[in-house]
Amino acid sequence: MSQESSADVVQKALSTGAYGYVLKTDAGIELLEALDAVLRGEQFVDRRFSGHDFVGASHPRVSQKFTNGNFPAPRQNTEMSHHHEVRFYSDDDCFLDSLTQFIGAALNAGNAVIVVATESHRDSLLLRLQAHGLDMGAAIEQGRYISLNAAETVSTIMVNDLPDQAKFRKVTRDLIAEAVKAVKVEPGRVAPCGECAPLL
Repeated sequence: MSQESSADVVQKALSTGAYGYVLKTDAGIELLEALDAVLRGEQFVDRRFSGHDFVGASHPRVSQKFTNGNFPAPRQNTEMSHHHEVRFYSDDDCFLDSLTQFIGAALNAGNAVIVVATESHRDSLLLRLQAHGLDMGAAIEQGRYISLNAAETVSTIMVNDLPDQAKFRKVTRDLIAEAVKAVKVEPGRVAPCGECAPLL
């Protein structure tokens, strides 16, 4: 799901592995249909792009069938793997369970995590991660767990009530550079997660 309505952006998304593309403004109408299509193993592109002939990635991506409602594992690039997920949740417990699992897996693998969340969620996450046996004091001290207030972080990238691309890049670049220094495994990875979209 994206706010970008350029056909070039859609083509780039599909050629790098996206299974579907829905404009945020059309999500209320098309998101469920898109999810159904993707779960059937079909490609879905927002109706605003009808008439365009988009080509997917060269691997047999669209023909893959989903089994038991699970998505295929993300493709791995030999140099670096990028994976972006968007989660929808019905309540705070579901959200926090999902984040706890994601963060715990990243920290257990020796990677760094950047969390951008509300104050109450940050406090709850810390308690949940400690309850799962993670030494959060050590992770924080090592710089492998960076926890930021969502409202304060979002405010650093805003100009005239809109996100500024240059500020966003600088803030994220600096945060990731700081986190990656703390990673002692090869290849070092940083797993950012959080809840900025509702604030925006």
